[in-house]
Amino acid sequence: MKNVELYALSTCPWCAKTKKYLSENNIEFESTDYDLADKEEQIKITEDMKSSGSNVAFPYLKIDEEVVVGWDPAKYRELLEIDG
Repeated sequence: MKNVELYALSTCPWCAKTKKYLSENNIEFESTDYDLADKEEQIKITEDMKSSGSNVAFPYLKIDEEVVVGWDPAKYRELLEIDG
């Protein structure tokens, strides 16, 4: 099973679509809404995003060591090995 982490914004429609996509495909994932997290957690998330070489942008999906920034269901399917 792949380790899947999602950093999102509670008000972001693309983040909501990503959560829905993962749920509909029965993918277990951890999700943190950046805007609802405390300052300490926000700093940790920002550092994690920057350390992967990506911009601080949402949705930010980490699948094992691969990172996908933005709504990209084709890339999600590829990395999660989902048929269809």
